[in-house]
Amino acid sequence: GFDRFFGAQWEKEFKDEAARKALLEKEAPAMRENCLKVSHIFFNVLQALNNGASKAKIREQLRLEAQKAWARLEKGESFEKLAAELSQDYANKEHGGALGVVPKMIFGRSFGEESEKLPYGKYSKPVESPWGFHIIVKSPIEDSDLLKLLKEEYLATKSEEARQKALDEAKIEFKKAK
Repeated sequence: GFDRFFGAQWEKEFKDEAARKALLEKEAPAMRENCLKVSHIFFNVLQALNNGASKAKIREQLRLEAQKAWARLEKGESFEKLAAELSQDYANKEHGGALGVVPKMIFGRSFGEESEKLPYGKYSKPVESPWGFHIIVKSPIEDSDLLKLLKEEYLATKSEEARQKALDEAKIEFKKAK
């Protein structure tokens, strides 16, 4: 309900190219400074901890798995194919490991710093984070990516404002039972 209603509001408010361009000029610099568009093949240490092995042993096992995946990339295998086969990030493995536009430090400093250094389209060696190991590919952030995020933020903000207004107007009071 809210998304459809506020989605129509978004389309009305930012219907033409000039309105969207003005929004991008205002918001894009900070977004581009603080975010990256990346995909990853993820080897999840935290998920593997449930099998009783020590964290150090699991971390070493997954480090080796990440190295093997990287070696397969070096031999010419497709990043997207390997992400679908090997990544333990189940939310995006079927989409070539695509995370989309995310905060630079989403997986910590080493992930952010390595991602930032990468040339577009090149994959990293395995990068260790507190969550596990990542092989990362960076893509250019397009204006359409930023508009999608801005629309999601707009919808979330407007929906929250509407929910809060409804709660405030309801003025629900609780009385103690006697």
